[in-house]
Amino acid sequence: MGPFFFDWYCGEHGALSAQQPTRSNRDDAVHSRSRQWMERELEATPPFLRHPYFQRAAPVTMLIDEVEGLWAPIAERDDWSLFEAKLRDVALMREAFGPS
Repeated sequence: MGPFFFDWYCGEHGALSAQQPTRSNRDDAVHSRSRQWMERELEATPPFLRHPYFQRAAPVTMLIDEVEGLWAPIAERDDWSLFEAKLRDVALMREAFGPS
């Protein structure tokens, strides 16, 4: 689930982000119509979205910059804490999207 859908579907942080996008090149009229449609169509929260993963401020990602950020402390100080935290985040995401 990408950031756009995470913002619209998930938790209080996502709702705030969806209402106040930071992109300066967005079309306010299109955003407003999209927001009205999403609010009307998505009134009921599907049960799987009540999982704690979906209450996070942002979805779990694994972008190249993040991977490099995880690797640097390992290479420099043998510090695996960020890597282990990312594994916990991925496990929580897997649990949220996994079979019920």
